[in-house]
Amino acid sequence: MSTKGFLTGLRAGGAGIGKGASIPAVLVLAIACIAAEIIAPRVFSVGGILAISRSMVVVGIIGIAMMIVLGVGGMDLSVAGILEMSVASGLVAMHTLGGGTLTQVAVTLAVATAAGVINGLLTAYLGLSPLLATLATSFIYLAVALGITGGSPVGDVAPGVQWFGKNLDTVPMAVIVLVALAVVVALVRKYSPWYRQALLIGSNRQAATLDGTPVRRLELLAYTASGAICGLAGLVVTGQLSAFTAGQSGQLLLLALGVVIVGGTNLFGGRISAFGTLAGAALLSIITVVLALNYVAPAVQQVVQGAVLLVAVCIAAREPARR
Repeated sequence: MSTKGFLTGLRAGGAGIGKGASIPAVLVLAIACIAAEIIAPRVFSVGGILAISRSMVVVGIIGIAMMIVLGVGGMDLSVAGILEMSVASGLVAMHTLGGGTLTQVAVTLAVATAAGVINGLLTAYLGLSPLLATLATSFIYLAVALGITGGSPVGDVAPGVQWFGKNLDTVPMAVIVLVALAVVVALVRKYSPWYRQALLIGSNRQAATLDGTPVRRLELLAYTASGAICGLAGLVVTGQLSAFTAGQSGQLLLLALGVVIVGGTNLFGGRISAFGTLAGAALLSIITVVLALNYVAPAVQQVVQGAVLLVAVCIAAREPARR
């Protein structure tokens, strides 16, 4: 078979890229819902559902940001750092320059997008290891956030950003944003030629290069989009809390990575699932709320969360890297 024929077949079949990735996560989520109802009947009351939905939003958005980079065979360990730096920049800029909602939103998204561009340049164009490069930038971004705020809480969030903390009837606006984002990403994955090419990079980088795919450009776009989505997550969490303190992201990176893997995204690239990531975020949130309703100590809650993520990572690690 000719190289062109091989590449055409790979592009058509895609080795199952993105197909059916969310089914296992949905099944696990359904089982978890049944178990949660048995263990803690109050979990699906109005208050319980609201607690689950609010708990899953930021982790879900950051998970989608990380998922986009994983799809092209990359890795971004700086997502929490991007969130904190962009939020700190937006709040301080608003308080310093004025301009209210427009200033906070514009600066937050601009800083987050710029951080994504930096990550993309380091990995795609300078050829640095994504793991090491984004680990280094994570420390830098977190340090910048701490330096901007001086380690003090920053409040007085713009009224327009506070919208993310409100409800539409009984549905939190942040949940609507999360679902809308997942729908947009799913549509882009399905209908956008450039992202189908980007997934081919994650599936088989050598084949993508031989096929004439603009590998570096698409990798840069993936990191840039991831950064911008982290900025959106920053706006959401700020609107929910009406304040920001540097260092509050805590375990966000590991939780986001866990929900992505649980959701069916291939850790080594080539397959993503936006709705699977939503299911993974919901699963983790249900576990957290069930434990809280049963008055389980926070330390034990973290152990359970860690165990769930460990199982997910072990399952993901059994998939061979397709390079």
